[in-house]
Amino acid sequence: MTTPRNREAADQLLRRLGEIEIRTSRIEARMNCHIQAAKERATAEAADMPKERAAIEEALQEFFLVERKNLGPKARSLKLTFGTLGLRARKAVEYIRGWTETTAIIALAAERHGEFVRQKLTLHKEAVLDAADACADLFERCGLRVERGDTFFAKPDLDVLADMAQNW
Repeated sequence: MTTPRNREAADQLLRRLGEIEIRTSRIEARMNCHIQAAKERATAEAADMPKERAAIEEALQEFFLVERKNLGPKARSLKLTFGTLGLRARKAVEYIRGWTETTAIIALAAERHGEFVRQKLTLHKEAVLDAADACADLFERCGLRVERGDTFFAKPDLDVLADMAQNW
């Protein structure tokens, strides 16, 4: 771009700069309209999918829990053609209603059970989980509840599905 030599040339460059900004704004506005319309179409297309997904996962979980009996009590997963069904271990320390981490820490300290509290005064959840059975009454008095169980997962093998989708 050449440097303008007079006011008229500078003014023409300013005009062109304005035209570029206006055109860019119009293009962006059209783009945003297309994006919004695409989002609305996608939302409408996918509206029933969360319900269907939940129903499928529930059915697969029921199937897995029945099938697991045939696999043996230590079986945690079942590999199928299109993915894997299984259970992930879940451990969590939760606070009983009305309790917070701070109130539980204070109560544990008052009960002289500092081994369940870290130096920086946070709940030592690993120690609580390890002592859950032996100290259940103490933890309840201090506002803690230990939850154990499994969290179901369904993990599709997207590579296999992608390969098959090419033939559909």
